[in-house]
Amino acid sequence: MLSTIVGAMDKRIAHLLFMTTGGHMPKILHQSPVTAFARRIMSKEPNIPHDLSNMDVLYESYRKDFPKIQGMNLEDIISNENTHPLFKIDPISYAHLLDMKNVTFIDAYFDSTLPLESRRILYDEMNGTNRKVLPISHVNWLPFAYLMAKYILHKLNINDKEAKKALLTRESIENPLEK
Repeated sequence: MLSTIVGAMDKRIAHLLFMTTGGHMPKILHQSPVTAFARRIMSKEPNIPHDLSNMDVLYESYRKDFPKIQGMNLEDIISNENTHPLFKIDPISYAHLLDMKNVTFIDAYFDSTLPLESRRILYDEMNGTNRKVLPISHVNWLPFAYLMAKYILHKLNINDKEAKKALLTRESIENPLEK
């Protein structure tokens, strides 16, 4: 989420890497198993601002206002008071502001955390990116952290031997209770 916003704000960033991410906040809020706790809280609270608990109102707001957002620049998206506040934090709002040849989109084939439609919407907005679909889930990519770190060093054009050597060093974790 932040990658899209920061990438739209700062042109010094040479490459963006989106890993197991999606867009369309109402879909994430109302369809993801991870946000079930938020739905439970909203069902108990009668006065949730901005109709966050009303899926139909949110979807209609997105259907109506998203074409306007796609025509806005960064300042307009951030300062606009006439669109739903979720647009300010939604990656699909800023996707049209990115240079797609500088974006890598890594999607998790077995991701059950984010709804498939949420991931598809963001990818469609980022048409032209370098997309890789890996046989991982939202969180089980951690065994591939070394390969991911090597890929990031490659994309950042860091060929320093010390940086590559640091990838192979083991970290020792101290138990803070045993001091």
